[in-house]
Amino acid sequence: MPLLNEKTVSDILLAQHQHQQLQNQIPDQSDLDATHSMLTKPTGAVDVEKNGSKFAMEMPKSLADRLADKIPAFGLIMALISVVCFSIGSVIVKVLTQMHSIQVLVIRCVIQFVFYTITALIYRYPLMAPKGHRVDLALRCVSGTISLITIFIAYRLMPLADASTIHFASPVFVTVFAYFILK
Repeated sequence: MPLLNEKTVSDILLAQHQHQQLQNQIPDQSDLDATHSMLTKPTGAVDVEKNGSKFAMEMPKSLADRLADKIPAFGLIMALISVVCFSIGSVIVKVLTQMHSIQVLVIRCVIQFVFYTITALIYRYPLMAPKGHRVDLALRCVSGTISLITIFIAYRLMPLADASTIHFASPVFVTVFAYFILK
């Protein structure tokens, strides 16, 4: 899987835009002390008002962020584990000749759905996208599904090395499309 699979280019640009907005509206220390107790609640971002303007304060760091602070090269380790697991999954798709690629994909998606739903419920993440991003998320789901279907079928029909090489060339296409679509 490409490393950008977990966080799309649009998510990165949105996070950068939000970061710039927060940098323009940084509160002073007294405001941070006053909102410290609100920030420890697991309910999402907290709106803070200063000088008549509202801005969102970030929640405490997630488990992944805390581990990244404690373990050097945590992101690199996670990327390597991802590559190893995806490669094993690709080999399994190639070896399971008695099942169709779509069946393997459906089983994978059901298992992922169960684990992600449990995680979202435990950490109280919202199950629906924000109102302004539902169409974006739906398009992301459709394109991701088409991508997985086509790569699983390619693993079946082509040599594994060739299909993987073409699949891992996706960052090049993401860069080109991002340049023209996202400016």
